[in-house]
Amino acid sequence: MGIKSSFMIAVRSLTRRKTKNLSAILAVTLGVTLLVGIQITTDTLENAFLTSLLQRQGEVDFRISNATTNGYLSAADASNISALVPDAVGIMPELSTQAPGMFGSQFDNYMKLAGIPVDYPEAFGSFYDWETNEKLDLNSLLASNTSVLLSSSEAEKLGITKDHTLPLTITTEFTNLTASIAPPPLVPLSGWVVNSNFTSAGYNLNSTQSGLHLEVEPINYTGLVTIYTVNCSRLNLSDYDYINVTATGSNNTLVMFGFSTLDGSTFDVVNWTSVDTLNDLQFDLTPHSDKTLRGDAYLAITSMNGTKAEIDISEIAFESATPIITYTSETERIDLQVVGVFDSKHPGIGSQYTGAVFKLEHL
Repeated sequence: MGIKSSFMIAVRSLTRRKTKNLSAILAVTLGVTLLVGIQITTDTLENAFLTSLLQRQGEVDFRISNATTNGYLSAADASNISALVPDAVGIMPELSTQAPGMFGSQFDNYMKLAGIPVDYPEAFGSFYDWETNEKLDLNSLLASNTSVLLSSSEAEKLGITKDHTLPLTITTEFTNLTASIAPPPLVPLSGWVVNSNFTSAGYNLNSTQSGLHLEVEPINYTGLVTIYTVNCSRLNLSDYDYINVTATGSNNTLVMFGFSTLDGSTFDVVNWTSVDTLNDLQFDLTPHSDKTLRGDAYLAITSMNGTKAEIDISEIAFESATPIITYTSETERIDLQVVGVFDSKHPGIGSQYTGAVFKLEHL
């Protein structure tokens, strides 16, 4: 009985010892595995986080675009933008568009184009050559308005490989929009004739395309001469701000000059004033903005001292404070020279552009 009890106690003790040892071994094993797992997870997260940070280098936090139908953002707008984000580490002016691109038989109908300044802030990172991984110098490479850097992703679309020798030619098409300032409409200086009903003195009239010359020769120190034209355009005066007359003449000349409108009324630009006053005047059309010219104008001169007086007019123009601009478009085929291919998968600014990059002023 005593022997059996001692044996059982020994067996139980041995079993407990084995269980304890096995538990210790298992605990150590699990602990090492757990520590290794934590280390691996930490390294993975650190690498992923670092990669994410690097990949975001050169990305923009927000974009500001011009919503108007013409023109671009101005220098004043840049100041306003800077005031909105005073702590920004960099602001990148950019123009973007798209155009078809063809290399050999490969064609991309919507190749993205971007224009950026070559002195952009360093916070955006750098462009790196897709073959050598060397930093690209945009200032030296983008020397002309047909020089571009091509992204590696666009190069792959067009079948360009690292075996191709630079520069390469990509054919594209641009729609050139030409802005022209419309010249102010002029009153013709030729075709003026004397109105005998309102002429009571001798006169000398020379009316040509290049100028209008009129002399009055008083009779017994009095009299005037009146001339008119019916060759004026029927202008809507709401489109114009003022009338500008370029004139010279003798100091003793008094002049009256005006127009008729479609509603039968008339208005005087000057009413018996000197030639110098007429020349210096910018006649305000605002009070007549609801009028339309009928097509005729009148001019009369007289002498202040009874001797011969004269006037010479070289231009009568209807002008606007804001120039009237007309646009014409023309599609042109242009060859772009690929002077470098940047790695568009490299962390930094290169990852933000998937097409061709121009110098800002060139695009």
